[in-house]
Amino acid sequence: MDILNQFFMALISLFTPPLSKILILVNRLISKLSYFSKTPSIKNPLMNIPGPRAFPIFGSSWQYSDWWFGMYKMEKYHESNEDKYARYGPVVRENVLWNFPLIHLFEKEEIEKVLNSKSKYPLRPPNEADVYYRNSRPELYNNIGMVNLNGPSWHTLRSTLTKPLTKSSTITNYVAHMNLIADDLTSLIKRRQNEQGIIKDFQDIVYRAGLETVCTVALERRMGFLADTIALDTARILNAIAIQGYQSSSNESMYGLPWWKYVPETFSGVFTSLVKHKDYLFGTFGAMIDENLVQNKDFCDEESIIHQLVSGNVDIKDVKASVVDYITAGVDTIGNTVIFALLLLAKYPEKQKKLQAEIERVLGSENYITKENIQEMKYLKGCVNESFRLYPTASQIARILDEEIITSNGHSLPPGSVVLCHQRIASLQEQNFTRAKEFIPERWLESEAVTEFGTTNYAHNKSLVMPFGFGKRICPGKKLAEQEIYIMTAKLMKNFNLRLHDASDFDVEFRFLLMPSLDNLQIQATSRDLS
Repeated sequence: MDILNQFFMALISLFTPPLSKILILVNRLISKLSYFSKTPSIKNPLMNIPGPRAFPIFGSSWQYSDWWFGMYKMEKYHESNEDKYARYGPVVRENVLWNFPLIHLFEKEEIEKVLNSKSKYPLRPPNEADVYYRNSRPELYNNIGMVNLNGPSWHTLRSTLTKPLTKSSTITNYVAHMNLIADDLTSLIKRRQNEQGIIKDFQDIVYRAGLETVCTVALERRMGFLADTIALDTARILNAIAIQGYQSSSNESMYGLPWWKYVPETFSGVFTSLVKHKDYLFGTFGAMIDENLVQNKDFCDEESIIHQLVSGNVDIKDVKASVVDYITAGVDTIGNTVIFALLLLAKYPEKQKKLQAEIERVLGSENYITKENIQEMKYLKGCVNESFRLYPTASQIARILDEEIITSNGHSLPPGSVVLCHQRIASLQEQNFTRAKEFIPERWLESEAVTEFGTTNYAHNKSLVMPFGFGKRICPGKKLAEQEIYIMTAKLMKNFNLRLHDASDFDVEFRFLLMPSLDNLQIQATSRDLS
């Protein structure tokens, strides 16, 4: 097969681009079919695990078809997993493309076995579309990125790039910036309210605040996303990240049929869109970093993330790549979490009043929120944690097993198995949290949890709530993101009473990440009397 591959590559070089693209397609398909023809036919223990019916080549992906026979919709992926749990039990096998087995774990005991494994370098499956893209851009990337790498190379890169994100002094350094951004968000909401206090583009505004925050942290500059009139370049970035571009393309590339693996880039519309957005974001943010380094060479803030990376002799390509990754990941984490928390508080007005009382007690007439204020606002943290439990942006954690695990019902998961730990589904189970589907921030306050819910529910099962990942592969920007979420939520609760307008609940959809669907929902924000 190596000789045949060499023959094809030589043949391709002799033809014009249209025909060469067809030959590339044929070569890739032959290589793929050859791989599976050489795969030994052995009894795979994973085949004994129950799961949906799989067909040749396409596996169980037919379930997500938009045609009449599809059981599920991709935008309701989270609901499809709840249904699989109900149908097949706590351990489910789902065959994806080429009938590769993917294992779903839905209960606490199984999840803990995987995540508590004493692995020196926890393995996670890479985002294949992102890996393919980065490998095709060696002029931009030194490697496939911290999220995609595994083993010692992952550990080395993570150790190099994450120190500034986890330093206490660095996190404190951004408190003032985050206060200003939250104030600008508050002002923009007041300007966007109609006479009834209804805000039609509430979700968009909060996303813009999240994007303004991560860009301020990562690029050392305000971008103007919260201005009434947005500059053209700023609008293009907003469109690429927060509205339709990057995450939509990522979702379709990762969860749709991966034609980009087998056909030339220009033949794959979804992947072409992903490449366009990623190229634009890297070029735009990379140019801003270059500009910052030139302008601020001698007087850059020593606590800034870019300054610490550059002064640590990190390769500039790695600096730029990590900044783009931080921005694209951070905007959804902050935006979605704040929106979910506010929607829940709007749905449960008695919890909203309790939080506002705490904010008034801690801040009084002050508007500036310090790090010490955040530590004192226990109920605020309870509200955010409860929002994380019910609607984590990342509702599952993926791992590749490096040792065999035996499940509680006797199934063997051999090394190399790809598993998805569905901590959100486990968090909604009554055996793990009393009144599991209700929004009850009190369960996170030890004094109230003991009296109302019992110590077991407080002390043991909070470990299931891990919206930033777990263990050595936890998101390094966790503390920075939490700080902004607390400040933004507290400022909005201080200034507004929120309610769902003409609705009793809100909908949720899956688009690469879990996010609220506000297509038919409006938020009513009534300004509070702060005199």
